[in-house]
Amino acid sequence: MLLSALMLTTVGIGSVLMSTASESSSDPALMAPEPSTAMDPPPPGEPATPEELRAIAALFDDQPFAGGQNQPRVAKAMTEGTFVFLQFDTSNGQMAKELRYLGFAVQGRFCAESRPDAEMGSFSHFHRWFSPAYGAGHGTVPAAEGYWMSWLAVNPKAPGVGYGLFATPPGSCAGTTPHLPAVQTALEPTDPGEAKAIEALFDDDPFVGGQTSPYAMKWVDERIFVFLEPAEAGPWPNVGVGVAGVYCTDSQPTPDFTQFRRYNATSWDESAGGEAGDAGYWMARYGTGAGSDALGIDRAFAPTPPPECA
Repeated sequence: MLLSALMLTTVGIGSVLMSTASESSSDPALMAPEPSTAMDPPPPGEPATPEELRAIAALFDDQPFAGGQNQPRVAKAMTEGTFVFLQFDTSNGQMAKELRYLGFAVQGRFCAESRPDAEMGSFSHFHRWFSPAYGAGHGTVPAAEGYWMSWLAVNPKAPGVGYGLFATPPGSCAGTTPHLPAVQTALEPTDPGEAKAIEALFDDDPFVGGQTSPYAMKWVDERIFVFLEPAEAGPWPNVGVGVAGVYCTDSQPTPDFTQFRRYNATSWDESAGGEAGDAGYWMARYGTGAGSDALGIDRAFAPTPPPECA
């Protein structure tokens, strides 16, 4: 009797164990994760902290505007007539918690004939360099001197150039008398020491595998970084944004993100493009005029046309 009971008990335990194992193997919550595939984007980055953003903002200390204006962003001059700017979630860079835009501005007049990239419209806003208050400096006066401005959003839901953002459509200035004061103060380009100090704060590297990127980079979101291209002479010839994705047409944020770089490659030369579905970053950049090939959004930036992916 005792032996029979033990045998029945053993069989019962075995049945329970087999049943439990079978249920566990079919429960998605208990199954081992599937290995990553080539269609997965790169691993997430670690976004800059508010303290890091504020340290960067403190070094973007140029003031392109005069007359009593207080710009709601921070700027750094690249040439006597261009500057790069950062726009945060607040107008005070020392209270910033996140970056909203990387931007670029070019000196000009409030005229259709003076607007850079007029056909495509990437410079959507004109701001007078001289105004008693910032709010009074938006476009308005024909032939006024100031800056044409363009914004490159780092919003993870909609990264890219802000076409139509803060729009101030200009008219023709043919036969118009220039608005005074007509002599705009030239900017003082960033010197090598200032540029290097800022580059040192762009201390992230999204690329692995042995490759060496030519950029100084900083994560501003788990899947977006801002980059600067260091130069021996001081100002950066190019600045831009990288967005995590895969090498497929439907992963390209917008056509302005012309170049794809694989995040894992043995050399920088080998990281351009790749196979359909490779993980990496779509990159867009502004040429600053400081030794760059372009002035504004660079649509010829080493293009890597993406394939269609099933």
